[in-house]
Amino acid sequence: MEKQLVYKGENPPQVDGIDWTVLKGHAVSQPLALDAVVNLPSQNSFFWRLHAEECGGGWTNTGRATIICSPKGEALKPYRIPRSGPLACGEHAFFVGASFVKIRVSHHRRDFDIGVWLFAINPDTGSVLARELWKASLPEENVLESIPNKLSKYVEAIKAAVAKATCYHCREPHFIKEGGNNK
Repeated sequence: MEKQLVYKGENPPQVDGIDWTVLKGHAVSQPLALDAVVNLPSQNSFFWRLHAEECGGGWTNTGRATIICSPKGEALKPYRIPRSGPLACGEHAFFVGASFVKIRVSHHRRDFDIGVWLFAINPDTGSVLARELWKASLPEENVLESIPNKLSKYVEAIKAAVAKATCYHCREPHFIKEGGNNK
């Protein structure tokens, strides 16, 4: 999870530490660390957003996965889905937005470590709220029964993360809204 600065316009000003990519109608910075501090000129033409990716996969006895969903637990539409290059256990979908829930699962011989975090960014200041919602270490047979009721809206995303972490040499996204850009 990183943050990204967006300039409304195609001619962004020079900002220390920022490399711009100019797109149609706006320019975006390279992804920055969540705690990065940037001194911006006093213009009202900037806003911040989060940048996240679904990634991971399984190997013979181990695996890891990161699933990104909305704060309501819904699948999101990625802006990019890689279709070539080294995909096995790599990055499979990219998202931008103001808030995400990140579900991180890893396993060793199907003993799972699961973490669920909420991330939100203030689009004006770039300050990021990061809050852990749940963390557990569980054997495979207890994963679904152990999810707290307050996280019931994330059950499908957690199931997808467990499936992705055990998907041998995973090469595709497991929890996205259909219709993403397939470049």
